[in-house]
Amino acid sequence: MAENKIGSFQFLLLKGAVEEPGPAAEKSERFAIDGAEYRQMGRRVVPSTVRSVVDLADAATCLSTYRSYRAAMNGDPVTVYDVNALAYTHVMIRDVRLDTAAAPNGVQPVETPVGGINGGSWLLHCIWTLESCYLP
Repeated sequence: MAENKIGSFQFLLLKGAVEEPGPAAEKSERFAIDGAEYRQMGRRVVPSTVRSVVDLADAATCLSTYRSYRAAMNGDPVTVYDVNALAYTHVMIRDVRLDTAAAPNGVQPVETPVGGINGGSWLLHCIWTLESCYLP
């Protein structure tokens, strides 16, 4: 079964994709010389933004879980799994913020919870900044 996961953290929903590193080149042009040259600079990637939603038991558990997410920042690389069963390996968690655009303070009560992964009646909305790293 496909799961939405960042490292060991599981989610109801992950929106966004992790950009994978690719070769980068620098263009060099000189005055009065025709053409241009390119120099390879290794593998580069821009940070990706991913939004997550998870159901939890109460508001206190939401804030505790959020602190766990923050503790994982800049630690060891993790693997990210999306709902399509795609796995992105060697991903660094650069930042985690509460998604205040989705819910006040990033935490939202649910009147009639149905299903979910934790059977909770509160939703925690977060915005993750993830960066793939190239490990040969």
